[in-house]
Amino acid sequence: MKINDLNETIKALQKTVQDMQTSIGKLEQAADQLHLSMHSTTTNGSSLDEIKREIQTLKALLLGRSQFPSVPYSPPRIPSWQLESAEVY
Repeated sequence: MKINDLNETIKALQKTVQDMQTSIGKLEQAADQLHLSMHSTTTNGSSLDEIKREIQTLKALLLGRSQFPSVPYSPPRIPSWQLESAEVY
């Protein structure tokens, strides 16, 4: 009886080891796919960075100071209605 139990336990362990090896193989494939995906994302990321830099350059050109008229300067002065009240005191 003990020998049968021992044989069943060994078979169960062998099946578990085989299942684990299969799972490890699948995980390795998934890791390889993830690695390839990350590599292509890095390539796309550099393109994205280039597009961002171009947009920043265009914004700087379009929103530069030379694109807007200068604000006319007028010296500050006291309004006439305040001058009249100052003379009353």
